[in-house]
Amino acid sequence: MHSNIEKLYASIDDLFSKEEFLKEIEKRKKEVDGLLDDESIALLILDEMGRHKKHITAISDLKENEECTVFGKVIAIDKPVEFSRQNGSKGRVVNLSIKDNTGCCTLVLWDDDVDLVGDAIQIGTMVKVVNGYTKRRNNEIEINVGKWGSIEIEPEDAPKIVEKDENLIEGTLIKKEPTRAFFNDNGEFDFVRDIWLKISEETKKITVWGEHTKTIQSINVGETILIRDFYKKNGDIHVNSHSTITTKS
Repeated sequence: MHSNIEKLYASIDDLFSKEEFLKEIEKRKKEVDGLLDDESIALLILDEMGRHKKHITAISDLKENEECTVFGKVIAIDKPVEFSRQNGSKGRVVNLSIKDNTGCCTLVLWDDDVDLVGDAIQIGTMVKVVNGYTKRRNNEIEINVGKWGSIEIEPEDAPKIVEKDENLIEGTLIKKEPTRAFFNDNGEFDFVRDIWLKISEETKKITVWGEHTKTIQSINVGETILIRDFYKKNGDIHVNSHSTITTKS
């Protein structure tokens, strides 16, 4: 095997045997009438499987209905849930919150992958989701590890997650808009409200979702609050289920 192809294969050797990898390259080469060389086709395969290191997606750049490969540090783990499928079979699912240096999102593990939680995966564990797929649920982007995806625990190529308060807002609450109700993606009621904070000499609007609308209800105008792990969308600041809101004592 050509040395470059050998190096590329090393990034995917847990998914294909060498023989399968080479056969797939030859098959695709015929499909494009030889317009791509072996190395280009091998890179395409790596890209599809989420193993092309140049195509790691930052959490803040995730979009719905896409395949992606992301790194994240586990910061919260929900209780696993069992459910019944339409065909009568049993399934399991668990939601985790993960963060990188750009933001936070939900990571959804299904069935056998649920067994990783508590042993291999704990709060603080670094994971790499390879070839996951994204969905929008309740106004947030989540990553699912499905049939064609995989999850790596404490990967050697993981970036360093910087533990600092860059994702922190401190400001004085100066205005609260009324809470608005809407139907979420599950057809259930959810809530959203806008607030305004005075931060240094600036006034910023913050959009608060879900249970945090109740938190804001108990905070008085004039109090200083801290918002951690917010996210930005089109330049606007949002507070979702991964965020925290506290008053400064």
